[in-house]
Amino acid sequence: MNERICEILANITELEDELRNVIDTQQHELRYRVEGTRVRFEAGIREAHRRFKIGLLPWLRGARLRVVATAPVIYGMAVPLALLDLAATCYQQMLGRLRGELAAQASVEVE
Repeated sequence: MNERICEILANITELEDELRNVIDTQQHELRYRVEGTRVRFEAGIREAHRRFKIGLLPWLRGARLRVVATAPVIYGMAVPLALLDLAATCYQQMLGRLRGELAAQASVEVE
């Protein structure tokens, strides 16, 4: 192999090892571990999260009025935006297929 390629591969291997070490250090410091696609926190961390968790009604009582008043407007736009996205996707798919067929017919006619 080319000498430069061997150097680059050696650098990549070193950086991968360094990355693994940094991730292991961070997991130890923040008391979590990655298992497949899930992140698992230690029991003490999970308990702290449970203690600080606030339910909906206590949060609503402590929230400012303008936050509570604007939340339905903001979250109420989710469904119309999803419908708009669906309509735009269908429109693009139909036009793309029509243009593809028209382009194929035009190329056949030219030949």
